[in-house]
Amino acid sequence: MSRDQATVTVWSTSDGINTTPGGAALHRDDSYYERHLAQRWAQHVGREAPKTAYRLNKLPAGYAGWEKTRTNTGGGRQHVDRYLYGHPSGKPFDSLPKAWVHFQHWIDNRGNSHGCPCVRCESQPVNRIMTLDLRTIPGTTPYSILDLPYNASPAQVETAYTVQALSLDIDSSNPTSYGYQQLQHISQAKEILGDPRPMGRPLLDRCIRYAQEGYMGDRPWDFLGVRNDASRAQIEAAYQRCLQLWSEYEDVAPLVLHCIRAAREAMIRAARA
Repeated sequence: MSRDQATVTVWSTSDGINTTPGGAALHRDDSYYERHLAQRWAQHVGREAPKTAYRLNKLPAGYAGWEKTRTNTGGGRQHVDRYLYGHPSGKPFDSLPKAWVHFQHWIDNRGNSHGCPCVRCESQPVNRIMTLDLRTIPGTTPYSILDLPYNASPAQVETAYTVQALSLDIDSSNPTSYGYQQLQHISQAKEILGDPRPMGRPLLDRCIRYAQEGYMGDRPWDFLGVRNDASRAQIEAAYQRCLQLWSEYEDVAPLVLHCIRAAREAMIRAARA
C-alpha cells in the first residue's frame, strides 16, 4: 500500500562545514538521510501521521550524504555503507541514530550545539561552534535597503543611494518623520557598503554568507578579526572594537551584531574548556 508523502522544510540554522570525503568508492546521495532524519523529526515533535512518509526538502546547510556499496566477504549479498558528512569536527556520522542525536540536540536547543552528547561533539577537545537562531533576527541588510545584489559595485551603490534619496519627501524640521528616517537608513547603508576595511563590508558579507550557507570556511575568529588562539583579553578587545563600529548600524544590519556576539561567546566558551 502506498504512503502519503510529506515534505519537511529543513531547520533554518546549521553548523555544517561542507566536508568532502576522499576516495573514489564513495558517491553522493542525500536521499537516505533526507528521508530518515525527517521521519525522526516527525516522531520527535509529535507530528507523525499514520501511513505518511516524511522527507526533508534538503539536508541542513553544509551536510551531505555519501554512500559506498560493498559485497560481503565470500560474495553474495551487497551492503550499503551510509555516511553523513558535515559535522564541524570534520568526521562523518556512520549511522542514522548517531546523526539524529546531534540534530535532536540542535533542534531542542534552538540552534545551540553546546553540550551536545553526540559522538562527534563529545570527541571534540574544544567546541567553538557559533550558534544563532536566525528566526529571531530581522533580515534587513544594506543590500535590501538599497535594493542591490550582493556583488554590487561602488558605482551601483552610489546610483541606488542617489535614486532613493531624490525620491524621499523630507521634512528637515522633523527628524522623526518617515522621510528623514529613511534618509538616515539609506545613508548608513551606503556608508557600510562603501567601507572596504575587513570589519566593514567584508564582515557584513561574511555574516550574510554564514546565515545563508552555514559555516563553510568561516570560523568565530574570522568574525572578530583575531587569531584562532587569541587570549581572552584579545577576544574581548576585538569584540569591543567590532561592537563600537557596528552598534550605530543595528537597524540596517542587525545580523552583524548577532554574529559578532555569537563569535565572542563561541571563543570564550572554548577558552574555558
